[in-house]
Amino acid sequence: MQVHFLIPDPGAFQSGGNRYNAALIAALRQRQVHVSHSPFNPEIYYASPDTIYVLDSLYFESIAQPDALPPQCLALVHHLNSMYPGGPGYYERHEAPVLERMAGYIATSHFTREYLAERGLEEQQIVVIEPVVDRPTEIPDREVARVRGLIVANCIPRKGVLPFLQALADARPQPYFDLNVIGSLQHDETYARSCQALIRETPVLAQCVRLMGEQDDATLHGYYDKSNIFLSPSEFETFGMAIQEAIVYGLPALVHSGGNSEHHVRPGVNGEVFTSHQQMARTFAGMVDDLESLRQLHLSIQSFEDPYLDDWLVAADLLTEFVDRLSTQAS
Repeated sequence: MQVHFLIPDPGAFQSGGNRYNAALIAALRQRQVHVSHSPFNPEIYYASPDTIYVLDSLYFESIAQPDALPPQCLALVHHLNSMYPGGPGYYERHEAPVLERMAGYIATSHFTREYLAERGLEEQQIVVIEPVVDRPTEIPDREVARVRGLIVANCIPRKGVLPFLQALADARPQPYFDLNVIGSLQHDETYARSCQALIRETPVLAQCVRLMGEQDDATLHGYYDKSNIFLSPSEFETFGMAIQEAIVYGLPALVHSGGNSEHHVRPGVNGEVFTSHQQMARTFAGMVDDLESLRQLHLSIQSFEDPYLDDWLVAADLLTEFVDRLSTQAS
């Protein structure tokens, strides 16, 4: 089997999709699959008869002639713009012409599989390969004498950092907490400046909230260890890798509903789900005032068994088995 991924350079910028692509390619190579990759170029005709192509959904809207795509092409669906916010007819105009040309679909969450199936794509042509998570060797014993919150999100509108901070300011928590926000401040500098201004101008936020910018994995994992509650104010997640990672580090999670986010949480066991930033902010502020609810989550999360894959080789096997099944169906 020869597989060519049409993807952005995995090392070009830090993102969940790039991390996923790089890890899956490395695992396929460990399984002795001949794998290559390059950015998608609409000027090139990809038609090697011995190659399976895997096309990242990031490129869908740059494809003017879907009929020119090779017949042995799989869609790697990290995210579709029609999921959020999209708008009426967006899927039909911009994404369906490409998706309907595909021989199969790699969905990175069960939510995505359901989304594709609801739009008429054949379920037997869809395989779910969720991101694999690296589990820590040991979950730290966390002190719950003060709320130590953590958000991992780039400062962009969809991630919901600004409306959550506004709601938190309105909730008027006592200034007896820490909240660190880790994620890029460069993707939308105007939005990031708005977050910084709100923090600077709100006394309780200025005292307790810090925008840390982008951090390397080792530093991030250190923050997982020393935090005792994780927050995801994101209004939409196709998967939610940061939520997944926090949960395997033993952190209860407060998440805003949208997309796949709530699929990570069993309410009252490993976190809570909210339909508004105001609800989330009031709950967080309540934990600051009374630590008992946070302590109860830390007790109950010990009984939670996460369902995540823990080996990228298993993910590679899922892909090769899927390709073999599609080939058998086609012959």
